[in-house]
Amino acid sequence: EFAAFNNLLSSVRIDSFSQTELHGIVQQLQCRYRMKALGQYPTPKRLADLLARLILNNVESDIVFDPCCGTGTLPRAVMDERRRLGVSEELCYRNTWASDRFNAPLQFATLALSSGNNTTEVIRLFRRDALSLNVGDMISFSDPRSGALVKEALPRFTAIVVNPPFIRFEHWKENYVGDADMVKSALALSKNAKSDFLVPIVLHLSNLLIPDGMLGVILPNAWLGAGWARMFRRELESLFDIECVIGSMNGRG
Repeated sequence: EFAAFNNLLSSVRIDSFSQTELHGIVQQLQCRYRMKALGQYPTPKRLADLLARLILNNVESDIVFDPCCGTGTLPRAVMDERRRLGVSEELCYRNTWASDRFNAPLQFATLALSSGNNTTEVIRLFRRDALSLNVGDMISFSDPRSGALVKEALPRFTAIVVNPPFIRFEHWKENYVGDADMVKSALALSKNAKSDFLVPIVLHLSNLLIPDGMLGVILPNAWLGAGWARMFRRELESLFDIECVIGSMNGRG
């Protein structure tokens, strides 16, 4: 299915599709059960736009990263907010980074972050597991002018915006079958074997921020009643000064 879809991409002008349409295509291509097991739930555009406005302080110089970008809704919202405020295309691309663990959504993210006005700027989009990222890691990108690989060290970010995968504790270890070190690392971060997978991801991301950096994260309502939530709140309070919490009663999530 994905091979056929790649052939379709070369002949159809899909770059003008809305994020909602791209999400719909992804959901049709991937089994719903698999998406649920991997915690792949799309970010509503209005929520992405709100989060982009909340986490941007200096719209020109803030280096923003989404480590679980999926089809690219959040980093696209960050770039669109920069453009709305008059930031150049060069700075929009230079200061917006995104990654995901899975290759399929990254194809859509590439389209989401591409612009008809951009023929020279590197799209800082790459494939990595969020828990494996460390400041200084060398990351490879493709130079659109030459097609050559460009390597850059992963910086400390001014802001991180993320909609982490919503995976229950019963399932998240399945993502690392055969990778005992990653399971051990995630368990050590979560400090509770029954915590949802978002816990080790959110806590690990604090290591990628500058000392006064901003983290904007989307959390499901369900975690508030979980037994591990008290520990998670304590960890968040020890790592961050919480500026605001915005709740939504618009369905689940």
